[in-house]
Amino acid sequence: LSDNDEKAVGYLIRAGERASENYLNDEAIGYFERALERLAALSAAPQHGELRLTALSGLGKIHHGTGNLDEAEERYRQAIALGRDMDLPPRELVNLLHWLGDLLYWKCAWDEKIQIGEEGLALLGDGDECVEAACMNQTIAVAADRVGDDATFREFTHRTASFLRSLPYSEELRGPYSHVAYNLYLLAEGDLESSLDWLVAMEDHALRRHDLRALGEAYARRAW
Repeated sequence: LSDNDEKAVGYLIRAGERASENYLNDEAIGYFERALERLAALSAAPQHGELRLTALSGLGKIHHGTGNLDEAEERYRQAIALGRDMDLPPRELVNLLHWLGDLLYWKCAWDEKIQIGEEGLALLGDGDECVEAACMNQTIAVAADRVGDDATFREFTHRTASFLRSLPYSEELRGPYSHVAYNLYLLAEGDLESSLDWLVAMEDHALRRHDLRALGEAYARRAW
């Protein structure tokens, strides 16, 4: 409520993040939208770009998670464009690409999904055993699976599995864990024991991080 736009934006962003963490989606959207409105009144200082980026990516994730795909895609693309303008470090930019790639699964945009994965891996260069690399591997792998390229799916998913368990868990790894556990070990290779082992690990991470989407997906995979 302050007349000080800069301070108000900082608190709105923090409130939006807290609401999002607690799945209070409508409240989080309201906070992030108000932050963007007040940012429009401020100069283009570097810290304001970071705040705008946080609000845009936050809105993208919320709309994505609630099935509002068109709005989510618009916000993700705005965030990526801003990230490029800000010359973000490669891993930060690749993180933004990951979320767009994840959304494109639900739009069956397989060619663009593969392009995003290839671009992300090129940006990472030698950094091929990190959260972002796992996400880009699976961006390519899942799209390859959908177009019937089983060899590429297996190659990239095995590559992910070789280092995934060594990474600190984050919500971006929800997809890679699920792909390794279910799509690779259970569906592609019929290895029920390995599949269950990976799903138990996914459940453990989800419970520790209060990642309800990951927990729900792990339970659903086990039920299937």
